[in-house]
Amino acid sequence: MKKYIALAAMALTFAACTQEDDFTPQTDGDAVKINATIGRLQTRVAYEDDGATNFINGDQICVQNILRETKNVATYTFYGSTWTTTDALVWNGGTPESQFQAWDPATASFDKFTLPTDQNSIEELPAADWMTASTSAMVKPDDKTINLAFEHKLAKVTVQITEFTSQFGYEPRLMAATIYSLSDEYVTVNGGIQPVLGGNAATAIVCPGRYAVDTNLMEVTISDDGRQTFLNVPVNAFLTNTGLEAGKHYRFSLKVGKDAISITKVNVEPWTTKDIDGGVAEEVFPSIDGTDYASLSALQNAVKEKFSDEDVTSVTLDGKVTDEVHAAVISAISEVKTEGAVVNGNLVAGSVTYTVNTFSDALTAWTEGTTLTLLGAATYGDGELLIEDKAVILDLNGYTLTLTETSATARINVAANAELTIRDSGENGQIDSYNQSVQGNGILYLESGTLNKQMQVGNTGTFYMTGGKVLGRNFQDKNIMAIRVVSSAIAYISGGTLQGYNALVNDGITNISGNPTIIGEDSESEHSGSAIRNRGSLTISGEPVITAAGYGHLYAETPFTLNIQPTEGTWKVFMWSSDIEPNNGVFAIPGADINLDASKFESLVEGYEVKKLDDGSLALVATATTE
Repeated sequence: MKKYIALAAMALTFAACTQEDDFTPQTDGDAVKINATIGRLQTRVAYEDDGATNFINGDQICVQNILRETKNVATYTFYGSTWTTTDALVWNGGTPESQFQAWDPATASFDKFTLPTDQNSIEELPAADWMTASTSAMVKPDDKTINLAFEHKLAKVTVQITEFTSQFGYEPRLMAATIYSLSDEYVTVNGGIQPVLGGNAATAIVCPGRYAVDTNLMEVTISDDGRQTFLNVPVNAFLTNTGLEAGKHYRFSLKVGKDAISITKVNVEPWTTKDIDGGVAEEVFPSIDGTDYASLSALQNAVKEKFSDEDVTSVTLDGKVTDEVHAAVISAISEVKTEGAVVNGNLVAGSVTYTVNTFSDALTAWTEGTTLTLLGAATYGDGELLIEDKAVILDLNGYTLTLTETSATARINVAANAELTIRDSGENGQIDSYNQSVQGNGILYLESGTLNKQMQVGNTGTFYMTGGKVLGRNFQDKNIMAIRVVSSAIAYISGGTLQGYNALVNDGITNISGNPTIIGEDSESEHSGSAIRNRGSLTISGEPVITAAGYGHLYAETPFTLNIQPTEGTWKVFMWSSDIEPNNGVFAIPGADINLDASKFESLVEGYEVKKLDDGSLALVATATTE
């Protein structure tokens, strides 16, 4: 995973752009000459053979001498290699000092900017790229020239749809989008931004800052076989906790379904996108395949060669990396990037990034908003793996993470102030442990991958299952419950597979929707339990596939709320006699717009049959006998 070193945001100062009535064509011998660059974070630039040009022909900037009252502001136009102006901007005479502020576009000001909302073409983007430059107080130099180093005041955002779910048909695509920008005391935003679209991606320039919880980053329109689907993209923990920083380019990856859309990945990099031949070209970070090198010294030389180019700020090392290799790579980079230092096993060298591939180092670097990706089978032997005070992603990537300690607490524990997403971008990725795989007291998402042992949603936890598999095997490799939702916990299950003697035991609040598969069978023995055992509040909707023997599909200690019922066959129902009387035998309450049919359900309790009551609920009622 990459560890990104944040650049400090540029401080804002105050000025205004005005034009004087007495400006005349510039002939004054004290006229101010300028050189202007955009530092190393270049944008909308025309790259000449010598690399000297930073602005496009015709670009205009405004420059102000803030220590002068007249002839103190001018608009400069770039013509190929020089900046010219017809306005009068002069140095202070004698020894008095001059001090300059400059801004781009010239129609803005040094401390105020109205962000254009029409950014739907490459040609429109430069007008949204607010940049400023300033100098310290100075006496007029012999060449009468000031050097202006412009910096981006805003952030660039690219949102790329990297995955459409199977809910869509043939070749779905991004049809339209609106990106929402923040505003602050310096930046005014009058509505949503229409971004540049291309290749299922949208790009816009926005105001930096942190987004509020429960807001949206954007809305999209997806075209699918002539049909249109309108979806909102909610902000994630990265946007609310870390937020956007000036001078950075943020790349958000999206997974899009018709009933859900989520940000799956965030990449942060310097603003290095360049406009070439009317399009946007990405500056690709180099990669080294570690398996190509027979010795550590050869690998080190390859790394040093990559980083010797001052424009290279990131190198990804592919292949399984040992601690020895990792140390060698850090040593090599530190030789080239002499400002670098090693902190907690991770290279820190300005904006240099290095992919950390050892599991121990990756755990250290697993910070807010980052993804830990397994590059091979990994083990953790320090008991509980605690996730706290951060929102992170674990990508199993087709490998197995084994918690090796033989204790009941050898599990991944998501603290109440944390958020964990588990996914598998490869095949057959798994989490294995002695007794319990995951304890979720915060927010837990399971998108894909397999939990080989049971998991528990704790009292303060919220669990979202959209895919993956949970197997209820305990330390004896016998299937017990797969998922337990304890009192006060909340679970939303809309996909994936649950399998265990009791696949789901609910003491809290659980909502089943979508098409999950719930199997109440013990594959390791001859015993079968229940698919769903309810002791709290549980609602079933959607099209779940529920399989059970033993104690049936529905094991009711408290009634279920049903928005669906079987279309084929029956659901078998079990209640203990001790639960029948307190609940008046009621095991199912109808949801909205459903007429429950007693014939769709079958009693597993001897001497009881399923009856529909006057209020529409279903109950187990003692079978009538004829004397």
